[in-house]
Amino acid sequence: MSVIQKRSSSTFQVFFIRKNPNALTMKKLIVIVLLSFLGSEIISQDNFQAGYIVKTGNDTVSGLVEYRGRTNNCYVCVFKSGNEEPVQFKSDAILAYGFNKGEVYRSKLIKNGDPEQTTVFLQAIVDGKTNMYIYNDLLHNGRIFVENDSLGVNELRIVKHKKENSNDLITYKEYIGYLKVYLANPKMQSEVNKMDLTISDVKKVIEKSNSHFDIPSKTYPIKMKTDKREKHLVFGIGVGINYSFSSYNFDGDYPVSISDGFTKFNNPGAFLNLSFKFPFFFQGKFSANTGIGYQKLNYQVEYNWPINESQLIDYQQTNIYIPLNFIYELLKTKVTPYLNAGVVVILNQDDANNNVMSTIEDDYAFIISNDKFRDNVSYLLGVGVKYYMGDHFNIDFNLGLSSYFLLTFETREYIRYDNNTATQSASVESIFSNQLSTSFSVHYSF
Repeated sequence: MSVIQKRSSSTFQVFFIRKNPNALTMKKLIVIVLLSFLGSEIISQDNFQAGYIVKTGNDTVSGLVEYRGRTNNCYVCVFKSGNEEPVQFKSDAILAYGFNKGEVYRSKLIKNGDPEQTTVFLQAIVDGKTNMYIYNDLLHNGRIFVENDSLGVNELRIVKHKKENSNDLITYKEYIGYLKVYLANPKMQSEVNKMDLTISDVKKVIEKSNSHFDIPSKTYPIKMKTDKREKHLVFGIGVGINYSFSSYNFDGDYPVSISDGFTKFNNPGAFLNLSFKFPFFFQGKFSANTGIGYQKLNYQVEYNWPINESQLIDYQQTNIYIPLNFIYELLKTKVTPYLNAGVVVILNQDDANNNVMSTIEDDYAFIISNDKFRDNVSYLLGVGVKYYMGDHFNIDFNLGLSSYFLLTFETREYIRYDNNTATQSASVESIFSNQLSTSFSVHYSF
């Protein structure tokens, strides 16, 4: 078992802008991938209910148990007593756990493949001479199991076999044979023959069979009502700062080039964000966020001319950005790595850049007129890590690459003929920023 810290939030991270195996093997692969996500899960919503755990020494300890939905309840129990930190119990660490409102889960060894056996939490439905359980696994919700003192635990199934010397499949109601053996009650044989493999039919037959013995059946609810409504959406707000270490790309060639050595970027910024966490989507690891941010760009570009000496130009640009970002947490621990991706609208607040550069020689003339900075719609990419400080606060550090257009400019080249000027060529080039950006934010979830 391991101690974990419950948390109910996700944070918005500052953005980074930038333009057949066989069926059985595939099935196992899907199970492994899904279980790997689920195995590292921490609780994303606060939904503790009055309950208890039964330790391996048969000691019962009362406290609060996290209600996580019947599927998740079959994989792990999260328990806390008083003001202590929540403790995560897997099925091999305790004998059982339950809720005072009714749902009960017991640790049982089941066949989960051939010949694989796995210890899981089975949800108890009926106790008596014959017990009934449900296993709400990731691929087969509602698998039905029966148990008695002499035969142990077995699953009720419908299986398919190939005919001899044929690829045709025969459907075989294996559950009927199992139930006849488990119930060992001649009065129930005809009812077993007629029943379907549904939770309600099996429950009805087992309860009726148990009623013929001195020990009456005890039943548990399949789905209980919790004390408080489960949160389907968690809202949060955060603030942060970012800083970019940038270079550029020049989308052009002759008759102008841009020097690498004299280009410098200094891009500080700040942002406000709103986050939306979905506790039941991807096991609580997924969140979306938006907000508004500010970034000031100061950079210096050296234009190298083919004819005259290079010219050094200073630029300033102010951006307002509105992102729509999506975050997926890779692990669910106190320090949580994540990936983020999305889109962003960048609104430039500088109307125009009025720099006009020109050079005139005996036979040639070059003129560059700079257009206004460009608004952009681009996509976001990044990686980061969140540190959860408690139920509501977390801090975040994010790192990523960005690329978006800064400005466009037009270059015209003229050639002189006997003091008359004739247009020889014109071209439009662009500069766009490549950024390595970092950000730091503090986030609060309600």
